[in-house]
Amino acid sequence: VQHGLPYLTLAWRAEGLSLAQIGLLVSAPLLGLVLTLIAWGGLADRFGERVVMTAGLATGAAALAGAATAASPLATGLWLVLAGGGSASVHAAS
Repeated sequence: VQHGLPYLTLAWRAEGLSLAQIGLLVSAPLLGLVLTLIAWGGLADRFGERVVMTAGLATGAAALAGAATAASPLATGLWLVLAGGGSASVHAAS
């Protein structure tokens, strides 16, 4: 999620997005990661690492599917925040 989005910069520019909008989209997963990292750590302590990583990666995959089908940059950004939040489970539990 975090490392692949910069490669979409040219495609987003071709769609008419400004560099500021692209910067927000590229950084959106990091916002989700920061917002949910401590919560995932608490869940890992309570339910175990495997459950937390499975739930987080499933959330991230579903959010990326939502981002791929989103109709507006705002919706895409919100989906990417959620995808970043799901990916934080791996950082907290592994």
